[in-house]
Amino acid sequence: IELYSTLNLDINQVDIVYGKRLLNNLSFGIGISSLTCDINVDLIAKINGIIRQTTPQIDINKAFEDPTELYRNTLNDTIKIDFHKSLFGGKFALSYRPYKWLYLDGVYNIPRKENLEGSLRIVKHDLYALNINYDKDGPDGIPDTEDDEELFDPQNLKPSEITFTNRTIYKSNTLEFSYPGSFGLSAAAKTGKFTFVLSYEKPLGDLSFHYVTDIFKDGIKKDSLDNWIYYPEPDDTTASTRSYTVGLKMKHNAKIAIGYGRFALSGQLIVADQLSEGFKDENNEPIKPKENIIYGSASLGFGFLLTRNLALDVNLVALPYPLAVRSTLTYMF
Repeated sequence: IELYSTLNLDINQVDIVYGKRLLNNLSFGIGISSLTCDINVDLIAKINGIIRQTTPQIDINKAFEDPTELYRNTLNDTIKIDFHKSLFGGKFALSYRPYKWLYLDGVYNIPRKENLEGSLRIVKHDLYALNINYDKDGPDGIPDTEDDEELFDPQNLKPSEITFTNRTIYKSNTLEFSYPGSFGLSAAAKTGKFTFVLSYEKPLGDLSFHYVTDIFKDGIKKDSLDNWIYYPEPDDTTASTRSYTVGLKMKHNAKIAIGYGRFALSGQLIVADQLSEGFKDENNEPIKPKENIIYGSASLGFGFLLTRNLALDVNLVALPYPLAVRSTLTYMF
């Protein structure tokens, strides 16, 4: 088996925000944001091998990827996904300072949803001749008797074509990306070198991907009389269409931060429901999405002024991703 794959998922956001003081203790802010999403997946799975079938009467050896065969006998699979798009949104904020040491803030972020540009193509092969539930020793449980079952059925699928494979192709140019907005409130207290921040956000919308795909199938299968027939039938060549949704429905997002001097320790707790539509398990039953999933994270970082109006914040340690590094550059008018 040879496997060649690349996976690239980039989601970059840029915010431009303008703020102005209305009164001595009240300010407002307005901003626009650009969210660029780029998804690129390439996978080539090359499966080479030989199927050998032996009985007292016959010994068959057939190889996959045999160029001398006229029928399709490959198990190779390929995936090609390439979608990209920029989403634009906005935000509004109010900041109230009732006391010199206390700040109260409210922020509203507009949800975003957009159809991405690009395409998806997945080609999958499978071997219908495999009888996974075969009984090696037959109903009598005794080996080497006439009722023993074969892994292949040479009576219905010719012994010379036991490596014939079916093909399924998924094609789509529809992928909808949803990015949630939020309504958040926070309180910050600052005395001397100590700073304490507590905030809560109510997410609005989903963080999800929704795609619609056309499914094309062709190959060979058994009919009700256990005979092999080729499909699709001449009067049934249209593709079936299915839709899938995967993502998270965020329900609550709480944050806390404690700072001393240039250093800060922060934590975050997210409660979300899983979104899963269109997917089925091994029993062909719809997969039930999980509810009330809890995600937690923590980070330790520091911040300092590069210039009088330019501040830099850097995370030194981030859990559960200890190698993740995140920085924020802020210019203050």
